[in-house]
Amino acid sequence: MDALEPAEAVAAAASAKAYASRATMTVHEIAIQVHGGIGNTWECLAHVFLRRALLASDVAGGVGPNLSRVLEHAGLGGAR
Repeated sequence: MDALEPAEAVAAAASAKAYASRATMTVHEIAIQVHGGIGNTWECLAHVFLRRALLASDVAGGVGPNLSRVLEHAGLGGAR
């Protein structure tokens, strides 16, 4: 990141955030399914981590807003 221009660094970070947002949702949803009925209770923290991931996605932007930044940087459109 240090070697990139600021606009390229922002696009790279947005791309990484979009990937991580999608991956974390998949991982947390699978974890809840693996744990079965207990995955949604206070005895198992899988649901807490899923809720944290949902909140982080809302606060920091999920897949959509971050991919828009990447497309904007590439000159292919972006937020519409």
